[in-house]
Amino acid sequence: MVASLFYFELESPSKKDKEQYLCAEHILCLLRFNKSAFSILLNQLSKSSAKFFLEDQQIQGQVEDCSFMNKGDFRKRIKFQVRDL
Repeated sequence: MVASLFYFELESPSKKDKEQYLCAEHILCLLRFNKSAFSILLNQLSKSSAKFFLEDQQIQGQVEDCSFMNKGDFRKRIKFQVRDL
């Protein structure tokens, strides 16, 4: 249920580099900073030490640190490589 509140947003078109595609995206939350449910969600995620994973690799940072925030809203930039799109 909580996972459905998060989505990916493509930052720019993926670039092919040899055998792989280089991708840059953001993880965003449907809830906005000015909603009371947003602070409740962040508190729950922080207390449970929630983590984000991409292809079995943990995304650096913690929910409660500022690396997941942008102007108050939840926004984490991630980069990764894939063989196929």
